[in-house]
Amino acid sequence: MICSIQIALLQLFEAAKDNLDDDQLIFFGNLLLHADEEAQNLCNTVTALAMCDVSERLPDGEIQSVLLGLANRAGTIAALIQIGAKAKQMAAERKGGAR
Repeated sequence: MICSIQIALLQLFEAAKDNLDDDQLIFFGNLLLHADEEAQNLCNTVTALAMCDVSERLPDGEIQSVLLGLANRAGTIAALIQIGAKAKQMAAERKGGAR
């Protein structure tokens, strides 16, 4: 398995989720808001790259590094969304079960 921020975040949340209190679940649920901001930032970055002639601005081989960095960033955003959605679901289930 290739280690990435995405995999690390998902595994850490999976290991900790059953021990989180309600406030912590709300905190992690709010990652959905942060993921939205990060996705917009990623969009802006990709748009800026598309608007310039990258081959003239980056040394040979650097475009691969840029693309890998963008892919890792997209993977991290996906992890934020997955964790946020699961935390919100767990918080709602706890709230519903507390009645």
